[in-house]
Amino acid sequence: MMALARRTWLLGAFLVSGVAMITCSPFSSGNDGDPGRDDGGSAGADAVGPGTDGGGPSMPDAADAAVRWCDDGGHAFCADFDNLGAAASPVTGWTDAVRDSVGSTLMLTQSETVSAPSAARLALPRAAGTEIFFRETTEAGAPITTATLTFAIRPKIGALIPDAGDPVYTIGSLKIRDANGNELGSADLDWASQEVRMVTWKGNGGAVNGVWTRAAGTLAIDDWIVVTIVLDVANHFSTAKIQDLNGLSLGESKANNFDWGDARSVTFELGVWQRNEVRPDLTVTLDNVALDITH
Repeated sequence: MMALARRTWLLGAFLVSGVAMITCSPFSSGNDGDPGRDDGGSAGADAVGPGTDGGGPSMPDAADAAVRWCDDGGHAFCADFDNLGAAASPVTGWTDAVRDSVGSTLMLTQSETVSAPSAARLALPRAAGTEIFFRETTEAGAPITTATLTFAIRPKIGALIPDAGDPVYTIGSLKIRDANGNELGSADLDWASQEVRMVTWKGNGGAVNGVWTRAAGTLAIDDWIVVTIVLDVANHFSTAKIQDLNGLSLGESKANNFDWGDARSVTFELGVWQRNEVRPDLTVTLDNVALDITH
């Protein structure tokens, strides 16, 4: 485990009390409201390369279009942005949201979705000192054994800035807390120009694991992918995996030997943390966000 200096996060947060839930497949819809459907898998194995069939999420078909993805009721928290109305804000139903930048936008979009009719789009200009985030909180609950965050994301990054170095955006974080709200640890995803990395934390120390390596200059993915982050509190490890919409594994990684202690609540964060240097413009579209907790 390598020592890391802990960065300050300014992101959207969703804090959930421990409620026993069964993890559901993140991109199927229209399951007739059965909360007992399982995704058929557990937290992943050590680094898996591209081209492995993950057997995971799939696009909703036309017959399911009238059924909201979140209607299955099988998650501790779920947001598909589909019941808000075209003129609503994506943060409707969340406790708080902050946009601290000039020229940034936070809106619903109907042009790019995984489950129609809507998804959430966050856009940051080519500027420094910008951030957008969500926040939601509830009380702590029973001891947690696993926490799983799944979301669809379509990242679109502008042209790289000469001599500015490799831009790194932190998009996606899963945290666990004790009964008093103190953070015990987390797993964050850092998106760089050639790879996505998982950074697992306990206190001020952590480990970095590569999840998905791509060819140079391919940061602007501009396609829907599915991200799953797992904190297995009972077995002391974290995993992160990335798949396409057909379930094909693009990359996966695991970090072991993290004894976080007695976790009682979960925070997940979606947004873009504060930037203190000029970076390329960034557009992130999010859909079908789910948090699942087991005890």
